[in-house]
Amino acid sequence: MTMLLNIIMTTLLNLIITTLLNLVMTILLKLIMTMLLNLVMTTLLNLIMTTLLSLIVTTLLNLINLPKV
Repeated sequence: MTMLLNIIMTTLLNLIITTLLNLVMTILLKLIMTMLLNLVMTTLLNLIMTTLLSLIVTTLLNLINLPKV
């Protein structure tokens, strides 16, 4: 009887530990993925914005420096 109880308790404990670990790992993975996505998006946005700004500035400078006829 004690052997059976021991087996049941260990399996229950194992199940609880694995579910907790699974939960923690999924939460960590989600966090890491969101951080990575955030980083990638900010970098892309930064690149796009700098390119646009550069384009606008060069166009304006070219317009200002047009030879007068």
